[in-house]
Amino acid sequence: MASPCSAAQGPMQTLDSRNHNRSVRMTSAKGLLLLVAAAAGLASTGCKKVAVPNVVQLDLEQAKQTIGTASLKLGNITGTQSTGSYVTAQTPPPGQQVKPNTPIDLTVDAPIAVPDLVKSKLTDAVSVLQGTGLSVAFIKQPCHRLQIPILWCVVEQW
Repeated sequence: MASPCSAAQGPMQTLDSRNHNRSVRMTSAKGLLLLVAAAAGLASTGCKKVAVPNVVQLDLEQAKQTIGTASLKLGNITGTQSTGSYVTAQTPPPGQQVKPNTPIDLTVDAPIAVPDLVKSKLTDAVSVLQGTGLSVAFIKQPCHRLQIPILWCVVEQW
């Protein structure tokens, strides 16, 4: 199937081939009018491209709205869809120029609820976090500022 851009160019090519062996004179005004009409025809057929917006890290509902606002359409959604799901990857990538109504495929993930671990013993906090499937990184900070009688504790979480 021909794209709107090639369909718009088709009649112009046919006109050129019909008049190939004939000598046709046009005034500058007629030539300009023809050029303006051809440009208007191309613009009205949707040959304009749009930039793919960056929807990574957006809530799935926000991503859907952003894609629609950009004159694009939602493609396949893979991953865990639930309340609060957010986009972790997209295809085509952000910034790529595409035709309007191009489908944007999304990969989503659901958020993980992290329990309040402030003032927990380090070993207890690590066990809870690992039990939810999260990775744990250690930043040593003494708890004496909080006047808690243990050597190490969770003093901040984000």
